Amino acid sequence: MSASVKSYMNDILTPPETISGAAADTAAAREGRPGTFAEEERTLTWLTRLTLVLSDVVALCTVINVLLLVRMVSDLSLPDLKPLLVSFLLFPVAYLSFGLYKVGVLRPETEIAAFTKANLAVVAGLCIPVLLIPRFEVGMVLWLGLTLPLVIVLVPFLRILTRLLFARADWWGRSMLIIADSKLGLDLFYMLRRHPEWGIVPIQVLNPAANSSTRSLASLNDSAYMQAIARHYGVRAALFALRDGTGASEALGRRHKNRGFADVVVP
Repeated sequence: MSASVKSYMNDILTPPETISGAAADTAAAREGRPGTFAEEERTLTWLTRLTLVLSDVVALCTVINVLLLVRMVSDLSLPDLKPLLVSFLLFPVAYLSFGLYKVGVLRPETEIAAFTKANLAVVAGLCIPVLLIPRFEVGMVLWLGLTLPLVIVLVPFLRILTRLLFARADWWGRSMLIIADSKLGLDLFYMLRRHPEWGIVPIQVLNPAANSSTRSLASLNDSAYMQAIARHYGVRAALFALRDGTGASEALGRRHKNRGFADVVVP
């Protein structure tokens, strides 16, 4: 790392004494071994993402079993379920398009809302061709009507259980740098440490307000500096939370996404 980048980091680094215990040990261990941890990050991120996918698959299979059970015990003359079961492949595609396979979640309620929207989109999309078909079977609409509440409840519920079950696993989550004002940064740091199920593992807090020099503030907008910092800690993601009322967090997040960092989170 160049001397200028080291100097900049000394300006904005949260003092070690404010972050103690395992968190400080993790941050210290990453320094000087960026390549090793960068490779580990890629692997762990995919392991976490795969776990989320498997959770959704199990939930959808549970919904299918419930539908098959209803058809088996029902006295009603219901249509064949096979066309509907094939359409279940659309649910993971919708979840992916709604960003539900991102590893880190800062607001769990937004994940539940996204699940609801994705499920509504799939079921509504399936209803349209069914209703447009001449002499459509009312039973197929009943199947869709039963599917919707089941997926709205079971998929997020199993996702929550999965997060709680694996939250303490060594491979769970995604390491992130927190770039924020000192008080807010530390609050976020310890909140995320208390909630590992959210999938964000904070490594260090960088406070650009610690030194308000023109060089220090300008460097925050420099992708080369951010890339050097990301390599230094071996991380591929950052959380920007600057309370300046000017939308700086959003602007910096857009600027550094896929440049300094592969992913960014803005509260």
